[in-house]
Amino acid sequence: MLKSPTYIANNRIHWVGKSTICIILLIALVGLMANFLSNDKPLFATYQGKNIFPALGFHSSILSIYGDTLPAQYIPWKSLEYDFVIWAPNPFCPGINDLTQVQIPPLANPYQQKVPFKHYLGTNHKGEDVLAALIYGCRNLWIIAGLAMLIATCIGISSGLLSGYTKQTGLAITRAGLFSFCFSLFISVFYLAISISYIQIASQQNELALGIHILRLFLLIIVSIAIGIALKHLLSQIPFFRSSIIVPVDAMITRINELLTASPRIILIVALSAIAAGSENGVVIILGFTSWTGISRIVRAETIKLRQTGFIEAGIALGIPAWRIMLRHILPNLAAPLWVAICIGMGNLIMMEAALSFLGIGLPPNYVGWGSLLKDAYNHPSAWWLLTLPSIFLVVTIFSFLMAGEYFQWRNRHNKKTKNS
Repeated sequence: MLKSPTYIANNRIHWVGKSTICIILLIALVGLMANFLSNDKPLFATYQGKNIFPALGFHSSILSIYGDTLPAQYIPWKSLEYDFVIWAPNPFCPGINDLTQVQIPPLANPYQQKVPFKHYLGTNHKGEDVLAALIYGCRNLWIIAGLAMLIATCIGISSGLLSGYTKQTGLAITRAGLFSFCFSLFISVFYLAISISYIQIASQQNELALGIHILRLFLLIIVSIAIGIALKHLLSQIPFFRSSIIVPVDAMITRINELLTASPRIILIVALSAIAAGSENGVVIILGFTSWTGISRIVRAETIKLRQTGFIEAGIALGIPAWRIMLRHILPNLAAPLWVAICIGMGNLIMMEAALSFLGIGLPPNYVGWGSLLKDAYNHPSAWWLLTLPSIFLVVTIFSFLMAGEYFQWRNRHNKKTKNS
């Protein structure tokens, strides 16, 4: 039985989209399991009759031998005589120098040494394992690009919904509400600005100090919001602050969107990255706050279209609050275009993360990413594997996100045709 060209094209898009989604999930799984896939410490070992898990940080019996003054990272894990040991598939960590194997190609041993642990994908000029850098690059990619996309999505959805819903009428708000909102926003931004440096210092110390500073920042923001709510109730007792004013939210958000879109993004990010001073958290915030414009435009256009439909107008006529209409009736209908925008945005953020790590801007000097491997390839052109391997990973990952976005867009059109037929 002959199949139509349309059926063949749709089937091809379906399977390509499914395959690219599987590749994205595989990259996420590799990043999540990075410590178990590549580690210079044993995953499990029996040493002097005691079971220890060095890769997870449980190695008190080893420390008792060398003394509490010796940091765990300096313990010669590969030189100890274990009763039983299980190593990671790739027994190396990124940033660890192996001076006996400097700039060797994949699956090669130029010195013909009998080494118990081999570098499967070679090393760079410092003797650092390339496979470990690729594996941990998957995790850092999701930390930088994924968290930045989460921030951009939240800002884009909020601004797009508010801009599209209030396009014709504007936002009616009391003077008390406007004053209290501005006060809470100023206090929150102030505490966020002064906390970035403390969070950066705490991230270099230990995870407990970092968690305490982040929790303190959230508590301060919650307290500032509570003070703003209390201030609104107090100001509402004054007749001047009880009167309402119309705020042109759509015009304000649109002008900000156009300003960020018109500005050269790479120059803006490079300029703002100087403020981050080598902090991953700062780069995440900068990328997130400069990547929401595309999502906001899509959400605004769809919100304007949905606001003119009958069920939204009926909800407004029944007196349903605006926030409930936006969250329960408009936002669920934006899922399909949002997935497309998120996939395309992730591809752009991955390219930006690779560019920043290649240029060495904003990120810490010891940051491990695919862009840093490309930087090593630029400095050492003879090491072809430093250029080929991360380039393949980058092209496949970005192509997977773009094709996933194409797949979601095709499925949205296909579902609409099915409903209309």
